[in-house]
Amino acid sequence: MVICMELLDIYDDNGNKTGRIIERGDKSVKLSKNEHIAISVIFIENDNGEFLIQKTSKEKGNIYSSTGGHVDSGETPITAIKREVKEELGIDISNDLIEEYGYILYDMPLRYIFYLKKNIDLNDVKLQKEEVDYVKYMTKEEIQKLIDNKKMLESHGIMFKELMKKRNNLITNAKDYLGKIVTVEIDRALGTKHPKHGFIYTVNYGYIEGTISGDGEELDAYVLGVFEPCKEFTGRVISYIHRTNDNDDKLIVVPDGKEYTDDMIRALTEFQEQYFESVIIR
Repeated sequence: MVICMELLDIYDDNGNKTGRIIERGDKSVKLSKNEHIAISVIFIENDNGEFLIQKTSKEKGNIYSSTGGHVDSGETPITAIKREVKEELGIDISNDLIEEYGYILYDMPLRYIFYLKKNIDLNDVKLQKEEVDYVKYMTKEEIQKLIDNKKMLESHGIMFKELMKKRNNLITNAKDYLGKIVTVEIDRALGTKHPKHGFIYTVNYGYIEGTISGDGEELDAYVLGVFEPCKEFTGRVISYIHRTNDNDDKLIVVPDGKEYTDDMIRALTEFQEQYFESVIIR
């Protein structure tokens, strides 16, 4: 029987490899205060705002966690997380747009935080049973309950909260756009049908490139005063719709010089906004 040693690179406080390599699990190895191994963890979110959370196997403690593991010698943190997802879930994310949110120093390891927006069908998941018992999608609130009740791996709970904090800091404030000229990229043109819910867009609808709304996607915008389908529109933001039961504001963009009352905005956006509670802010 061949036993493969798992070798780990040692990093300094700044995330640089020191050149020292150790064998994982070798209890004779002593690390100094500024020497660390590296661990990569990824949080995968679907379009419903739910995260793919796993319950570890009995051998691994039967505790909730995200997907991740040690960075092997010769790997980078991002190549390690691609390998871990493939090994633990049987899912290939090598060509996906993975976002890196730095690392935290918790306990002894440097713990690298990654984020991926991807809809993974649970039927496509092939679990590494010695590592993972099962996976499920969970909301932020459900994950927070796991953390509060100490049912989630502590380091992963800390990393999840750090990710949420950093992503919230990136969120674009719709209020900052009031009165400004913006360009809207139209991805739901006038007369098209919503791909999931089936309603018809009675105005052009799109997003502001380079922004992040509360739902993790770009800041959306209704274009009023344009009566034919278009791919792009430049106009002035006269107000925005702030949904009180959803974390997703919507800019109201019109041809420069045009004005619309709140009642007119309500009537023109009702085809979609009727499903939400909201206020119009100017």
